[in-house]
This record gives sequence, structure tokens and C-alpha cells, in this order.
Amino acid sequence: MAKTKAEVDGRNVVLTEEENPIVHLKVRKKGAGKISTGEHDSRGGDLLYDEGETFSVRKDVADPLLALDYVDQTRAPRSAGEA
Repeated sequence: MAKTKAEVDGRNVVLTEEENPIVHLKVRKKGAGKISTGEHDSRGGDLLYDEGETFSVRKDVADPLLALDYVDQTRAPRSAGEA
């Protein structure tokens, strides 16, 4: 049976919440127009984040963006009920 690269390397493919938490990011000028939102418009292509926009992803996804200096890690966004 075929294996993934992670399985061949002996890495755990399923990370726990503790190992791979959600982090919150804010797009820097350098990352504007370079990070996909994951949505696609059939007329214009992938939708991309602009400078100053915030989003949340798992740490394993955030790490390469942080290394490229495309984003800054921020605090969790406040919910509507918080003061």
C-alpha cells in the first residue's frame, strides 16, 4: 500500500491540539497579495490576503509564513461580547 512522505519518514501525521495549536496572524506589507485565503474565484483566480488583514491557522501552516516574514503573530481576536 502506498505511504505518504510523512509516513515514510516516520513522522506522526496527526498532530494533537497541544502540538499544533491555532495561531493568529496579521499580514505584513511583504506578504500582501502572496497568501491565499483558500478561496477561488473562477473569473479572477485565488483570493489573497492584503496588508493588515488577520486570519487564524494551525501552527504548522503559520511557521513558514512567519519564516518568510510575511506575517506577524498576534493575539486572538476579541469576540463581540468582550470589552
